[in-house]
Amino acid sequence: CASAELVGDRRVSRDDARAAATAASDQTLTIDAEPVVVNEVNRLVATPEGRAFTKRALERMRTHEAFVNAKLDEAHLPRQLAAIPIVESGYENLGAAGSESLSGRSLAPGIPGRGLWMFIPTTARAYGLRVNDDTDERLDIEKETGAAMRLLSELVHAFGDVRLALAAYNQGQRHVHEAIAREGTRDAWELVRRGALNRYAPQVYAAAIVMSNPDLIER
Repeated sequence: CASAELVGDRRVSRDDARAAATAASDQTLTIDAEPVVVNEVNRLVATPEGRAFTKRALERMRTHEAFVNAKLDEAHLPRQLAAIPIVESGYENLGAAGSESLSGRSLAPGIPGRGLWMFIPTTARAYGLRVNDDTDERLDIEKETGAAMRLLSELVHAFGDVRLALAAYNQGQRHVHEAIAREGTRDAWELVRRGALNRYAPQVYAAAIVMSNPDLIER
């Protein structure tokens, strides 16, 4: 939904993006301000639709922030990964009774799922969630968050690189391994530039930058 024409006076420059990325980084994860990431920052803060989506997501995030950060800490994962539900669901428990329609409620490419972390049924079941005609544990925020921690821990261990792990979270491990083998590089941003990976990992890094620098929305 953050695809409208960029508003020039609200664009974040590369220098400002570098400063914001530094502020979003810590000893657990360095956030890059590569052009592919800066482009996604500007989709979030310099388009009318992107700004509206991101403001709502950050407001909703307040309800879940302490819980999600605690689970990331327990899993020894970077707190910057709390940005994933910004991209996936705008921090709305999508599909739950009373939630808004799925249409236009996610920035993530691919097949939409359910919940904060937007698991599709096959992934949900693989990570211990019940999904059937009577029960959908993707809509149990605690259970789906636990499943997301297990999946992310597995992916970070498998790839040894958060950017590649994020790509696999969206596109699957096999796709990422094949992209690496085909292109002969493990540089996630280069793989995005070549079109071998989609822009999901830059989207999450951009959301982490905005999450740590909410003033970017108020420019």
